[in-house]
Amino acid sequence: MLGLLNSKSGIRMIGNWVNMALAGIGNAVPVYQISNLAAMVGVKSYKIKRITILDVGAGGTLVHFGTGAAGAVVDAIPSIRTVNNQNVVMEYDDDNGPELAVDLMSYPDAATVTVQVEVDEIG
Repeated sequence: MLGLLNSKSGIRMIGNWVNMALAGIGNAVPVYQISNLAAMVGVKSYKIKRITILDVGAGGTLVHFGTGAAGAVVDAIPSIRTVNNQNVVMEYDDDNGPELAVDLMSYPDAATVTVQVEVDEIG
């Protein structure tokens, strides 16, 4: 991950591209994992700034984002519908981006979706 200082709202962290080859809530994977270095103290949280999705399958796939373990993910933001072979980009500003303090999980309703998440880490 690449970290960029954003003096207004934290450190911008750009996550890796995560390929989701299996569909369904039981196959949810972490698309952003909060930093957990031993030297850090206090509670870490982050605000989602951008979600980029590439659907190389049939298109029209719903991609869910939430918290919890695979099989028990609770939506943190509304699902995003994809377009075949197009990048779908959702951007959030400082006022409407959700703030979370746990790993962000994701799963598609159909397979062959790739996701990248950018966040501002706070605290």
